[in-house]
Amino acid sequence: MAAQRVSWILCGALLAVGTWSCEKKEAQVVKKAVVYKGPISETTNVLTLISDSAKLQVRLAAPSKRITKARTRSTRKG
Repeated sequence: MAAQRVSWILCGALLAVGTWSCEKKEAQVVKKAVVYKGPISETTNVLTLISDSAKLQVRLAAPSKRITKARTRSTRKG
């Protein structure tokens, strides 16, 4: 009888410690926010015409144009 009582007490103690350790691990998990670092918009087949006094000064043709979060514009391969 005494051996059974000791085994039940040990089993209960192990169960309590096991559940406590699992709860602690879940509390330590911190989810990081995913930050998007890509362009805000991307346009393909861009044709930009710049004129002065109704006379064409610059004609820019590019396969793609990207605008980033800092509002910088880049034309690739153009």
